[in-house]
Amino acid sequence: MNIGRIGEDGGKPIKIDVKDKKILTFLENDSRMSLTQIAKKVALSRDAINYRIKRLVDKKIILRFFPELDFRKLGFHQYHVFMLLNEKNQEKKKEMLEELKKHPNITSIIEYSDRWDIRVVFIAKTIEEFDMMLSDFLSRYPDTILDRDTISVINEYCNTYLPNNYKNIKVDERPNRIEEEFSLDSKDMQILSALSKDSRVSTYEMTKEVDLSADAIGYRIKKMVASGVIKKFTILVNFSKLHYNWYTYGVQMSIFDSKTEAKFKEFCNKHPYILKSIKILGDWDILLFIVSDSFENFHQTIKELKLLFCESIQNYETWVAHKEHHFENFPDAIKEIASR
Repeated sequence: MNIGRIGEDGGKPIKIDVKDKKILTFLENDSRMSLTQIAKKVALSRDAINYRIKRLVDKKIILRFFPELDFRKLGFHQYHVFMLLNEKNQEKKKEMLEELKKHPNITSIIEYSDRWDIRVVFIAKTIEEFDMMLSDFLSRYPDTILDRDTISVINEYCNTYLPNNYKNIKVDERPNRIEEEFSLDSKDMQILSALSKDSRVSTYEMTKEVDLSADAIGYRIKKMVASGVIKKFTILVNFSKLHYNWYTYGVQMSIFDSKTEAKFKEFCNKHPYILKSIKILGDWDILLFIVSDSFENFHQTIKELKLLFCESIQNYETWVAHKEHHFENFPDAIKEIASR
């Protein structure tokens, strides 16, 4: 079962101290960092770091250790579909959600409490392939889906799995990637599968699943990182446990030239509450994913955005996330692309 980042029972507040925040920050930047490395940076013993990480997992603050993949380097494009649902037949709605969770091309499903009921993120090799799979899906639920809006992702400005305001330390920047074609074979897929289950697994442990030596597995991992297929190793955090709320903010720009775009990208990358921002093709020009520990901080974020880009923003809309039903960093569609 894939637990999402928002909407799962937050329960009572979990006490997180400065040391825990540092651990989360280092793991978000590199979830394969060794206990010894983290211990040196946090100034705790190796055993203490191991205990704290296990506690963060047991308390369901860390939901998963996984590799963030560059879908474009794997030949896929992303499409977001917003849907308005008919609430009359709850059983049909539940059936539809279960089918979406099992779909081989879906990476995320988030339920909202506003204009749209859910947002589904598909990956597909071509727009024709996406159109075919979406049409096939819609044809089975004509009375459940009342309205929809489809957008395609053009560019990604920033993407982090822990908001910047939660990070109280700087981490090492990731090395530059090698821009080259990279074709994955069946062994690479087995390695990615093992890493997607737990990116902290050792290369020695992976030899039980992959018929290669630990050194050969390590070499292939380094090659996938250097080529950018693996963008980084990171963690999935339960924002509800940390008492953060999730907002999706659509922005329509009247002016969005290269200068404005560069300024916007810089704003997003440095902002304490912007988790992700993407340039899109659709009714909106930009989607922002904002997580905030209070409505006041969300409100302040929007005020800053509107003030800084007052001459460019033409229209905007906010959707409050209720629950992420599904998150899958390694969907089945990717497992089928091995070249040999």
